[in-house]
Amino acid sequence: MFGEETTDADKLVWLDGVAAKVSENDSVMDQLRHNDIEQIMLGDYPQAVQNAVIESMGAFEKHSVAYLSDKDVARLANRFILDVLLKGLGR
Repeated sequence: MFGEETTDADKLVWLDGVAAKVSENDSVMDQLRHNDIEQIMLGDYPQAVQNAVIESMGAFEKHSVAYLSDKDVARLANRFILDVLLKGLGR
């Protein structure tokens, strides 16, 4: 994800930053607490991730552009960030 020129640490920092931003959205976090993954992906979560990506573009422009321009990257990132958030909820 994001190409070879980006270190794994940079990828993790970006993904963790986006996850942290999403975790500030109480409505989305409530959906994560009460729904299965398929329902979560059909709810507000994907848009919340996109909003978090846009908000963090200044700090993570390269990764944000890859997310916004490549649906495969977006899909992988959405799933990874979801896993991080669910783990934080003990799920």
